[in-house]
Amino acid sequence: LSTFLLRASSIIFFPVFSLYLTDTDYGILSITQSISLIISVMAGLGINRSITRFLYYEAEKANHSHDSIIFTSLFTSFGLQSILIFIIILFHRLIPESLLNGIDFYPYVFVAIITIPFNSVIEVAKTYFKSIQDGKKVFYLDMSFFSLNILFNLLFVAIFRFDVIGIFYGVFINNILFSFILYLIFYRKFTFTYDTSLLKRILRYCIPLVPYVVLNIIFEACDKFFLNAEFGTSYSGIYYIVIIFASIFSSYKEAIIAAITPYFYENIDQNTESIKGLINWT
Repeated sequence: LSTFLLRASSIIFFPVFSLYLTDTDYGILSITQSISLIISVMAGLGINRSITRFLYYEAEKANHSHDSIIFTSLFTSFGLQSILIFIIILFHRLIPESLLNGIDFYPYVFVAIITIPFNSVIEVAKTYFKSIQDGKKVFYLDMSFFSLNILFNLLFVAIFRFDVIGIFYGVFINNILFSFILYLIFYRKFTFTYDTSLLKRILRYCIPLVPYVVLNIIFEACDKFFLNAEFGTSYSGIYYIVIIFASIFSSYKEAIIAAITPYFYENIDQNTESIKGLINWT
């Protein structure tokens, strides 16, 4: 439900933001979001995706507690993403001009990528709630995070009259704010534990999957980069707007995958026939 509502709200608020943002603004948003997503996966190594597997499948075998799984995943992904972003900022002049095609690294790409590590704080908590099959908390987190995000975006774009950089400012502030809120209501309940032996097991699981995930993201983003490079940012922006309307249908797929994943690991040792039937049916 939350996945569907998030997609639908993008369509609902589109007429409002389109009063203040141009096709070029949406093109900038499209390209920077794609860049951020690629950086996030490459640097984070998909570690957050391993939380469900280790909670159900590895925790009992290796006596790993939820505390060590949460904090080992969080601090590793946060640290690796911060390091790569620092390197990109230092050497941003080496980025091919055709990739950005007139999009200024400062402030657009800069603000977008420094938000990435803080997003990991939110994703780890959300993934954990999904892993323990607490759908209500996922719903509350999604709705409160996105609602506040909309308010910040409206504040910067509609009231302060920033261009698309207002969207980036709003997302950045919202991520920091929610990171602090989640520390108070979620992370503080666990005991900080960083387990290097667990990290090795996580990396052995995650690293082979990274090329597939990165290539999949690049495959989905290459059309935006092509339009931006060949025809300009405004074309990429128009295409991005269309994708917003089409993406609502993918919300069902994402919701089903999120629901199946913990069930899969929960039953992997004892009920494989049921898992096979569920996957084939889906």
